[in-house]
Amino acid sequence: GEVILSTPFEFVKFSVNGKSAWENHEYTKRNKTLVIMGLARDQENEIVLTPRVEGYQPYTVVVKPSEYKRRKVRVRGRRVVVYRVSKRVKFKKVAPAAPKATPKAGTKAKK
Repeated sequence: GEVILSTPFEFVKFSVNGKSAWENHEYTKRNKTLVIMGLARDQENEIVLTPRVEGYQPYTVVVKPSEYKRRKVRVRGRRVVVYRVSKRVKFKKVAPAAPKATPKAGTKAKK
């Protein structure tokens, strides 16, 4: 099966079921859409996406076997049946560290 993930960032790092090296993938649409091919459709697949831009949390996508939909696509002029899942990914920002409250030194009371 194939999983198509639309992201707001280019060249998102990813891992499939804990494996960081997955060769059967490609980036499309100005490198913001990740297409992962060759996934097993009979089991759940966990995909962890990490943007290359700092300040965003990793995003986890769990693809269940029931989510795959049958699609007909053209490959080299022939119609081929492919099982796909399409999802849009929105990363959450990392909360900035709260500054420590320091007492102001040198304040005098007015009379």
